[in-house]
Amino acid sequence: MTVEPYFFHGIRRLNLDALYKIIDSGYILPRSMLNGAVTDCNNIFNGNSWISISQKSLYDPTGMRYFRDSYSEWIPNNLCIVINPNIKDIRYTNYIDADEFYPDERKRLVKDESDTRYSYYIDEVQTKKPIFIDDFLAIGYPLERFKSIKSQEEIDKDLETIYSMLEQKGITIPVLNSSIESFADNEKQMILSKIKRPKK
Repeated sequence: MTVEPYFFHGIRRLNLDALYKIIDSGYILPRSMLNGAVTDCNNIFNGNSWISISQKSLYDPTGMRYFRDSYSEWIPNNLCIVINPNIKDIRYTNYIDADEFYPDERKRLVKDESDTRYSYYIDEVQTKKPIFIDDFLAIGYPLERFKSIKSQEEIDKDLETIYSMLEQKGITIPVLNSSIESFADNEKQMILSKIKRPKK
């Protein structure tokens, strides 16, 4: 199956408010541009000035099964944004095994002001430039995961909120079921994974 070089930005902890803020502002921003943002201790490599994105097409599971990949860890079954592969000002990371580096060594390597980037994910890409909503291709909504914790009425409300906010921004993109691992591998998969807007 063809895997297109789309980028993906994961939103952790099923945080719909974070997704709504991104849509409302019209940008994915680095932490340094967010009011009251805290350092994300789960990613030691993007600092405060860089946005982490995954590029699934960089990872070949048949030949790289011993490497960690950010797509598998943070995109399927999570809220996420699918992004145009033609965005500019991206930096491909240098892979390092984080377990082999002491914290002081990591701090020496990872500097916000440096364009040389590092990651323990084989598929991580970073950018300092805010990612504009016009470059969003789709929103990922983990339908099956939400079904285990929400009623259908609550899910419909979530979906209507997302579609309505996008409409207000003049953006026509689909909401996809990100519970499917290959939900956005290519245009055909995105069509198959689309979640229809709830009927009013």
